[in-house]
Amino acid sequence: MVWGWLFFFCSLLAPGLLLLARCRMSLYERLGTALVAGGTLLPLLLFVLNTSTHLPVISDRMSVLDVLVPTAFALLALWISRRRDARPHTPVVIKRGQPRAPLRLSYVLSRRVDRALSGVLIVTVILFFSEVVYGLSRPVFGWDEYSYWLYAAKALYLSHGQSTILLRDAYATYPLGFPYLEAWLYHLTGGISISHAKWMLPVLSLGFALGLFGILRRLGLPTLLALTGVAATLWGTQVMLWYNIVAFGELSFVVTFVLGAIYLAAWLQTEASMDLLLGGVLLGLSTFVRVDGDYVVVLTLCCLVVSAGFRRLRAIGSASAIAVGLSIVIPVGLWKAFEQVYGARAGWTPRLSLQTIELRLQPHFLGTMLQAQWDVVSNLQVYPILLGLPLLVLALPFLRSRAVTFLIMICISQLVYLFAAYLAVFSAFEALHASALERYLLRLDPLIACAVVLALWTVNRATYKDDQAGDSRFGPRQTPPALRQ
Repeated sequence: MVWGWLFFFCSLLAPGLLLLARCRMSLYERLGTALVAGGTLLPLLLFVLNTSTHLPVISDRMSVLDVLVPTAFALLALWISRRRDARPHTPVVIKRGQPRAPLRLSYVLSRRVDRALSGVLIVTVILFFSEVVYGLSRPVFGWDEYSYWLYAAKALYLSHGQSTILLRDAYATYPLGFPYLEAWLYHLTGGISISHAKWMLPVLSLGFALGLFGILRRLGLPTLLALTGVAATLWGTQVMLWYNIVAFGELSFVVTFVLGAIYLAAWLQTEASMDLLLGGVLLGLSTFVRVDGDYVVVLTLCCLVVSAGFRRLRAIGSASAIAVGLSIVIPVGLWKAFEQVYGARAGWTPRLSLQTIELRLQPHFLGTMLQAQWDVVSNLQVYPILLGLPLLVLALPFLRSRAVTFLIMICISQLVYLFAAYLAVFSAFEALHASALERYLLRLDPLIACAVVLALWTVNRATYKDDQAGDSRFGPRQTPPALRQ
């Protein structure tokens, strides 16, 4: 069983590491992003292979190819990345091209206090995953994990990875990303096991935490702020802990989509084509997990266009624009083509008419629905991180940060989108009770946390610039090199 888990991690990391092989980044960011990307890219490859060839991609027993191929690709990707990272390269640049070194909060906090606070944040991260491990050892379950996610994984495993096995199911239009990943886990670890399946989401969450920390550090944030972003993400809502304990694929979508959005926010800071391309790839992969992932991605791209501005959009080369477009369109196109070819018309959402929507716009129905949604959004005991959203909106005119603006716009657009979904798609009972809204708000948690630390970093830089007395290390009335522009 130990070897099965080892080979599973090799197969999970291999596609992600190959994707990042030519990118220059820290080991934290590389491993974290590779885990998140591989968690959806591997199932997409299995889906395409089975649909196009009808080969049994998931058998009852592990074969030699299952071991050798992913391991060889993972080692090859690590070798390429190590050779590339070993080459000298220029620092990340912003705006006018001046190099930027990481900043510290030493003008506010002493080095000892800075290290002590960083240590406390590391402990909070460890405590989060300790609580997850404790929860995994208890008989905790969620309805949806058995009604679809693990049911679909079991069906795929028993049918040897047959992508058409769920065409007659009520969830036939739901992408197969997470079920394929769980079925592959069953394949390598000895068969169907709920206890094994529940470990998948903590692995993806750990990868997301590493990737987020690596991105924030690469953007120049001090360790204290980068750890604050990770800790605020993990503890910003009780829902994050809950969905790390139950095997529910919503979290797989959250980590993939949000990491892609954060890479796009990083592109607004660095203008590096690597960040733009990785953001597009992760957004595209996220559509293979959620049924409405394509709508969420379209909204996100609209927010990017508005927040980036005309000059930055013109600066994108044609080759980069085509690569980003293909990385988003291909996963969406593959699943939509599958739906058309095999007639996957079933769906758990009702098809509401215009007349029904007009009835829902009546004051009594609309008022009850809005009240139910407000009760969820304003419940700071469950979602304390949401308190940061109105504060960020109020501070936005003073921050003048495109990255923070972009993340806030995503959050607001998602709130509007969820309102429209309850109005036009969900059943009347679900709309009146804001059913599962806590789950859908989960994608806002890391976006707000990341926006908060980026806003604090912007204030930190502005305070450095306004400190006319100067730091003893730089001399009086002198701006530190990291801030000269």
